[in-house]
Amino acid sequence: MNNTDILVFLIVIYLWNFGYIYSTLCGSVNGTSCCSGFYWDKTQMSCIPCKVGYFGTNCDKKCVYPLYGKDCQLTCNCSKRDCWHVGGCTLNITDNICGGQTGAIICCNGFKWNNEDRKCIRCDNGYTGQNCEDVCRFPSYGRDCQSICNCTQTKCNPVDGCYGHSTRFEMQMSDIFTKAVDRELYQQVLTEKKQSTLMIGIGVLAAVALFIVIAIFVTYRLENTNKENESNIYYSIK
Repeated sequence: MNNTDILVFLIVIYLWNFGYIYSTLCGSVNGTSCCSGFYWDKTQMSCIPCKVGYFGTNCDKKCVYPLYGKDCQLTCNCSKRDCWHVGGCTLNITDNICGGQTGAIICCNGFKWNNEDRKCIRCDNGYTGQNCEDVCRFPSYGRDCQSICNCTQTKCNPVDGCYGHSTRFEMQMSDIFTKAVDRELYQQVLTEKKQSTLMIGIGVLAAVALFIVIAIFVTYRLENTNKENESNIYYSIK
């Protein structure tokens, strides 16, 4: 085996080990254990980054106010009601229109087109999404699905919340519960972002260390080979 073959072999080993290190840190790539910030794509048969406005394992969580955007890296400077987890403060967009072509109008997420008024209007309570087609998912309810039920799913109405909330005290308790859950999710976003950064850093350091070891080994082999060649030349001349 000549020096070129040795170098190619070592590079292959290096790349294989880097893949092994990454998979060890992030879990096996089989659709059930993608890294945080990634989800399994059946078409590509691989883990791909979360869509804008989502985070967590399998990207199953929306960015928590006031965060929004790619990897929840941006911050809204508007109220929670007007902060869209994908695009930020929707009211900063003229007439709440987020796109459109060939004459068609696309309302921002959380708005729908009103033919009578000829403008995008906010979704009714209990609805959200593109053109207000999505019903609030338990435990969310209310305007923009921003409130959270503190009762069972069977008693949680997507429009009004928990049945039987007839007193001011109960409504205040529901509001306190909603804010507590928001704080918990917000802390979870920050924690997962730190963990993801740490894992990537460890993977890079391990890869660099492995590359240095390979480089030292290749250099050592080349020096020994050159010495052997010089000795052979010396003895052949002698």
